[in-house]
Amino acid sequence: MAPKTKDEAIAIIDSSDLVAHTDVLIRLLLPSLSLEFERKDTESPSYFGGLPLLPQDFPWPHWDARP
Repeated sequence: MAPKTKDEAIAIIDSSDLVAHTDVLIRLLLPSLSLEFERKDTESPSYFGGLPLLPQDFPWPHWDARP
């Protein structure tokens, strides 16, 4: 199971064979998001991870990497 907090991640590093690299690995930790999906209604279609149910002309958001 993935750690849910930075402290949990540090504890896993400290108890692993990578303990000699703890300082470097802690600096590399980044915030993240973890989703857990459990389907409750088997009658409705699921769009999680698939194509969204949107109108054909819906303006899809996109990343603009310009400064």
